[in-house]
Amino acid sequence: MVQTEINNELKILVEKYINELQIIKSHINVKYISTLKINTSNESENIKVLKTVKNNIPMIYIIRTNETINIEEIEAAKKKLKADGFGMFRINCKKIYNNSNQSKCLYVGSSKKLRDRLKQHIGITSKSTYALHLSEWWKNKEIEIEIYEVVDFNNMQLYEDRLWQKNKPILGREGKK
Repeated sequence: MVQTEINNELKILVEKYINELQIIKSHINVKYISTLKINTSNESENIKVLKTVKNNIPMIYIIRTNETINIEEIEAAKKKLKADGFGMFRINCKKIYNNSNQSKCLYVGSSKKLRDRLKQHIGITSKSTYALHLSEWWKNKEIEIEIYEVVDFNNMQLYEDRLWQKNKPILGREGKK
C-alpha cells in the first residue's frame, strides 16, 4: 500500500517536471519579432503595415484589443456574416469570458504565410476564407498583433497551444487545426 502511494506521488512529480520542461522549451524556441498596431477600418494603411511582415516563415500570432468585448455583439455579428456568406470563426465558452477578468485576447493562431493570413483576419481578402474578417464587424477598432517566429517548426502546434492556454482568446479554437 505504501509503495503504491509513493509510486503515485513519484508519477505526479515526474509529470509535473516534464510539463515544466516543455514550457521552458517552448519559450526557448519561440522568438518575439514585433507588435503591429492596426485599425480595422483603415485598409490602405493596414496593407502598408502588413507589407513589413515576413512571409514563408512559421509564425505564431496573438491578436489583442484594449476594447471591451461583448460576446452578444460578437454572436450577432457572426450570424450576420454567416448570412452574408463569410467563412466563420468560433466563439469560445461564454462562462469563461463573461466575468470581471474578461480576456482582451481575440485570437491566437499560427501560419507559414503570416502576411496572407493576417490579411484574411483583418478582412482584406476573400470572404469565404475561415477567418475573423475584423473589418466587417469590429469596425474602426484598434488591435495589436504580437508576432513570434517559431524556431522549432516541428513543435509549432505545442507552442501555439501554450499561448492559447495562457491568453484564453475569445475567438478561435485550441488544438490541431
